[in-house]
Amino acid sequence: MFLLKEREINMKNIIKVFALVLSLCLCVGCSSGNDELKTVKLAGEGNGVKTEMILEAKGDKVMTQTQISKMSLKDFDADTIKVVKDSLLEVEKMYNEYDFATYSYEITDTDIIENITIDFSTKENIKAIGEAGLVQIEGDSENTDFISLDQTVELSEKNLGLKVVSE
Repeated sequence: MFLLKEREINMKNIIKVFALVLSLCLCVGCSSGNDELKTVKLAGEGNGVKTEMILEAKGDKVMTQTQISKMSLKDFDADTIKVVKDSLLEVEKMYNEYDFATYSYEITDTDIIENITIDFSTKENIKAIGEAGLVQIEGDSENTDFISLDQTVELSEKNLGLKVVSE
């Protein structure tokens, strides 16, 4: 029983890392400039989680961020998978109570696949996202106009080990 409890605690920590990889330090800005829509895709792997992040932006202003994470279940037994599923249900409830965020997950025979999309297109969304604690925003989310694409890419590379794979 002790091993199961210890495993539950470790799995909850893994799920927090898995679900909150999105909680990178997004940088705020004060003006948007160029309005041309572009997509930047980053990818990487760490702590057993493969992550793909897709940032859609107008100029330097991030409009949406989608993150797809995949974690192998090869070392998980049925009890651990149940703990993981329970944790993911909690995370799903947390994200989906907001209009500016969508969250879904799938547990296959071999993997957990998680999909998170957040809408940063309005100042109100950025403020609410910061207040909800869904994403750690570096700077003042209360008074920001936008999330900087350039700074988000830089911090994702530095802090999360992601690399730009297409622009």
